[in-house]
Amino acid sequence: MDISTKLQLLHLLFGISRADGSVTEAEIKLIEKISYYMGVSSQDFKSVSSLFHDDLQSAFEALEVSKDATNEEVKKAYRRMAVKYHPDKVAYLGEEIRKQANEKLQQLNQAYERIKKARGMN
Repeated sequence: MDISTKLQLLHLLFGISRADGSVTEAEIKLIEKISYYMGVSSQDFKSVSSLFHDDLQSAFEALEVSKDATNEEVKKAYRRMAVKYHPDKVAYLGEEIRKQANEKLQQLNQAYERIKKARGMN
C-alpha cells in the first residue's frame, strides 16, 4: 500500500473506534500497533489520531507543527498536509473511500480554522 492508503486505513480505524462515542486507550494502542506494522511513521500516526480531537493542541498536531510555529509555518504545514491527505490520492480505491478521504480533509480544514481563529490569522 502507498502512504495515502495506509493513512486512510488508519483514519477508518479511528472512525470505527469512535462509533460508540469514544475512543478508548486500548483502541488507540491497537491502532498504533497496526500503524507500526504497516510502517507508518509515529508523526503520521499522531497526525491522524489528532483529527479525532477538537482542542487547539490537537489542531497543531494534525498539521504536524508545534504551537510555537509561526503563522507562515502553519500555512505551509496546512498546504503540505492538504496535499498529503487529498482524496484524489486514494480515488483508485473507489468512491466510498474517496468520500471518507474527503471527510478527513474536512477535518484537517477544521483544525487549520481552529488555529487561524485562535491566532487571528486571515
